[in-house]
Amino acid sequence: MVQAAILGASGFVGAELLRLLAAHPHIRAARLFGDSQAGEALDAVHPHLALAYPDAKVERFEPSALDGIDLVFAALPHGHSQRLAGDILGRGIPFVDLGADFRLKDSAEYERWYGEPHEAPELLDRFVYGIPELHREAIRGAKAVAAAGCYPTSAILALKPLMGLIDPASIIVDAA
Repeated sequence: MVQAAILGASGFVGAELLRLLAAHPHIRAARLFGDSQAGEALDAVHPHLALAYPDAKVERFEPSALDGIDLVFAALPHGHSQRLAGDILGRGIPFVDLGADFRLKDSAEYERWYGEPHEAPELLDRFVYGIPELHREAIRGAKAVAAAGCYPTSAILALKPLMGLIDPASIIVDAA
C-alpha cells in the first residue's frame, strides 16, 4: 500500500483528493497537512469525509513528518508548492502538484502568466505535464508530475485530434 501525504488537505482540492483516495485500492492517505486548521480532526474540517477517515487529524507540515511516506500530493494555494518541492524531491519522494506551480517549463513564461518570478525555476524541467491521454508513459516513470488544470485539459483533449487538420493560429478557446 502506497503511503501518501497531502499538503493542503484542509482545502477544497485536498478534500476532493481525499474523497478519491478513500476508494483507491493501492493508496492510503497517511498524513494530512493543513496549516490553517492544524490540530483539528478531519471530520470537523470536512464532515463528509468522517466515515472514510474516522481518526484522521490535520497536522502542521514539518519535513520530518514525511518519514515513511511514499508519495506527496500538493493541493496548495498558488505559489506554495514551489517552496516545498525541492526538499521533497530531494528526499526521493515522488511529488504530484495539483496547482499551477510546475505546469509551465519556462520561468519567463511563468512570470508572464502569473505576474511573479518562479521561486524554483531549476525544478521546472523535472515535472511531467499530467495529462495521461498525452503523456502516459512519461507519467508512469516520473518522480514529479504537474497536474493539468481543468480549462487546459478540456481544451487540449478536445483539440488534440484536430491538430494537423486545422491551423493552430486560428484556435480560440473561450472558457468560463
